[in-house]
Amino acid sequence: MVLLVVVSLTVASWRRGRALVDAWRECRHIAAGGDLAVVDDPTPAAYAVLGLPGRVVVSSGMLKLLDGPERRALLAHERAHLRHRHHLFSLVLHLTAVVNPLLRPLERRCWLRRCAPPTV
Repeated sequence: MVLLVVVSLTVASWRRGRALVDAWRECRHIAAGGDLAVVDDPTPAAYAVLGLPGRVVVSSGMLKLLDGPERRALLAHERAHLRHRHHLFSLVLHLTAVVNPLLRPLERRCWLRRCAPPTV
């Protein structure tokens, strides 16, 4: 049983780590002014990518939808994810759900809450 838990945690950690490295590699080539990168995409999107330095990526579609104060709030929100290392909390929740399948609905709910498109 212990071996199964160790193998599950190792596989889950490897997959999550690879996903984070892949996201970082994709975003490191985006021209950025400081910690902000704007991608030319009409789809509204904004997210924080961890790394050294961490980076906030925002689409042009999102910027068109927001006025000045809303943009400041969005950037502050995404920078808070980086500053408070929210990716570590996400990783702990994911690994806990790997070990205890009863927590998988909680992990899914947290993931959907983060990734759900905004309602207007």
